[in-house]
Amino acid sequence: MIANKTLKLSLKSLRDFAKKRLPDQTLIELDARDECPIEIVRHMCSPDKLGIQLLFIPEEFGGFGGGAFDVYLVCEEMARIDLGVATSVLATFLGSDPITMGATPEQKKLWLTRIAEEGILFAYGATEPDAGSDLAALQTTADRVMEDDRIVGYKINGSKQWISNGGIADAYTILANTPAGPSWFGPPVRAGSWWKRARRVSATTSPRTSTASAPATPPPLR
Repeated sequence: MIANKTLKLSLKSLRDFAKKRLPDQTLIELDARDECPIEIVRHMCSPDKLGIQLLFIPEEFGGFGGGAFDVYLVCEEMARIDLGVATSVLATFLGSDPITMGATPEQKKLWLTRIAEEGILFAYGATEPDAGSDLAALQTTADRVMEDDRIVGYKINGSKQWISNGGIADAYTILANTPAGPSWFGPPVRAGSWWKRARRVSATTSPRTSTASAPATPPPLR
């Protein structure tokens, strides 16, 4: 849990930033244009500017190590400003959660440190056209790519829908069925094609990963 003083200062900084960069008129104009303010989102996540993502990164990877209640308070404060911007900024928390919870130590060190030090944005690829809350209906597949009887990667086929940050993310975590059951695939996931159904203030899109690939080492997230 973050120290109370640190959390209060962070929330105050967030409010002050919103007054300067996200006044009501700006938010109205963004809604009218169906536009995600990418520059502002990246500013909010930049460690040498607002650095909001530092609140939920574990301390050993350069963050403040906030818990669920801390994240809740930040979500609440951001939602007061704008739900779309809040969704885009906090999508990195959701998108990196499979790494925080199930990655190897090497994966955690690489990607959580990059979020803390570089402010990279994540997207969380779970929802599909026919599999939202019912993930038992998951259709995206990850097939092993073999060379000389070794697994050298996975070929991911399928479609994802309503993926926040899908159009602007630097890295993706993708849920797919493998021969051993559903697994999360962390970055680098290289997508062969993407198409966007929507680009609202939260940059929510429908990526189609018809030729995506992921390396076998490190292994899929569990």
